[in-house]
Amino acid sequence: MRSLLGAIERELLAAEVRALAELADTATRQLIGFLLSGLTQRECADLDDATIDLAGGQVRVPGDGRVLALSPGLTALLARQQPLPLWSGDSAAGGAAGLMAHDAGLSHPTEVDDALRHTYICYLVRQGARLTEIEQVICRLDAAQLTRYGVYSPAGAAKPLGQVALDYPVFAD
Repeated sequence: MRSLLGAIERELLAAEVRALAELADTATRQLIGFLLSGLTQRECADLDDATIDLAGGQVRVPGDGRVLALSPGLTALLARQQPLPLWSGDSAAGGAAGLMAHDAGLSHPTEVDDALRHTYICYLVRQGARLTEIEQVICRLDAAQLTRYGVYSPAGAAKPLGQVALDYPVFAD
């Protein structure tokens, strides 16, 4: 599979995301929740309990300055376990989603880690989110990468971020 720079990226179906989340252990489910909130795998590896504010329902993305609202489901999941996050500092933690994908019977399980973030970006764009604003959630992408996401936009004028649901459905409740 080629990355965004190569133009082809796998988007997971909602049922595939749900299957992953249901099979995942708590640490992997936390990781999936952060990837479906706009963080990169590297940003997830850099999270620690000081970057996660459960009382305020937000996460401060290390090294970037973005402050993202946590979905209700992810907040509840994080509140059940300490320390936060469970994989803290483990840069290899992302591979766990691929293992879950294998167990869930998903095709091409090694692609799932990268596909989770791509799936979240597509989720925002398919709702009509402005491409010029999604970087507030997903981090900076170059113009060529953003333009490639335009194919997922519905017809009509794009909406400001405040008019789209930021919580991926699996973690919305």
